[in-house]
Amino acid sequence: MSGLPLLAFAFVLSGDAQVAAGTGEESRFRFDAWRCQSEVHSRWRSGDGRVVAEEELAFEGERWVRYRLQRSTIAQDVVATREGDTLRLVIRNGESRKQITLATTQTVLAGPLLVDHLAEKLPRLRAGKSVEFDYLVPDHGMVLRLRATLEGGARSAESRVRVEAASLLMRAFVPNTKLVFDDSGVLRSMTGRLLPQLGDVTKPKSLDGVLRVRAVNVSGETSSMQSTCNRPTLS
Repeated sequence: MSGLPLLAFAFVLSGDAQVAAGTGEESRFRFDAWRCQSEVHSRWRSGDGRVVAEEELAFEGERWVRYRLQRSTIAQDVVATREGDTLRLVIRNGESRKQITLATTQTVLAGPLLVDHLAEKLPRLRAGKSVEFDYLVPDHGMVLRLRATLEGGARSAESRVRVEAASLLMRAFVPNTKLVFDDSGVLRSMTGRLLPQLGDVTKPKSLDGVLRVRAVNVSGETSSMQSTCNRPTLS
């Protein structure tokens, strides 16, 4: 695949997410994803407008070199730096801090690259073939081997892609994710584990739900996202 996202994140995506069986402000989120020069960003806001989770993925050429995840709700900050086939992670949870070094592959994915990779592989998936890939789970300091398959055949204009652990032994521990793409390869919805977490640093609570893309800006030149491009990176 090409390193710098060219398909699903070649423009601004905006949408909302609803936690499964949830009610109230803490069960609804607003989602934005956009490209800004050689970086890809995503931002999640709570129902009352607070930023609760952010991602930043930086590239050098066609290769991602740095990924950062922040969850302000649980005081979590994770930075992954890529050097050749080595990943160096610094994971902060509140006052605690740990460093992890992982050996990985040239094609490991991180953050929103999952969406772009699957969009690029849609022809293979629609032909009835599976796609396997390595994916960084930064807050757990590990790389998982995942497997994607098409659900429901290739007759519809929409492509429904199921992502699960490639290993049968791991499937009981790794939540499934289902993504729906339109016929042009743009993400329309995702069902599964959401990026934000609730609770606190001692008892974080993972959230499952549905993300729906409500708006796609093909130029990526909305005033709000353009102003974001002029801001400093996550600190």
